[in-house]
Amino acid sequence: MSKQGARLLVDWAPYADEYIPNVSMFSELELEKEVGSGGEATIYKVKDQQLAAKIYHNPNIEHEEKIKAMIRNRPIEPIKGRISLAWPLGILRDLSGRFIGYVMYFVSTGVTLNDLIIPDDVLWLIKLVNKGVNINYAIKIRENPYLFRIGVAYNLLLTAKAI
Repeated sequence: MSKQGARLLVDWAPYADEYIPNVSMFSELELEKEVGSGGEATIYKVKDQQLAAKIYHNPNIEHEEKIKAMIRNRPIEPIKGRISLAWPLGILRDLSGRFIGYVMYFVSTGVTLNDLIIPDDVLWLIKLVNKGVNINYAIKIRENPYLFRIGVAYNLLLTAKAI
């Protein structure tokens, strides 16, 4: 649907300014390049920002309501001032105002949770620590209800910088 160079409108989440300085200064974003694609959406890097845009192939009201619910129920960052989740920062709309996806913090490198975690096994902790994650923070990751109640572990990317 949306392509490189497309301009999109953004309705920022109330907490977006914690991640992006002067967020209220802009209400439009421009897509730079595609960085990934899956069954339900394509991910684009946002031009001139440390942001990514998830654009649904077939956006619908259920997608929009899900993102609104995620924005209303953002998890608390375990370490104040550090970004540990690429959580929705705002809702994206095309120039006619139609919902098409959301914007989130851009994570460029990392390891998928699927590569690290063996559920209900102590090896998950060892693997996280071996990847450079502080042990106390690794335990907090394991306690986060959002991370371990999703069905697709390869959708979660862990980086030493984010943690």
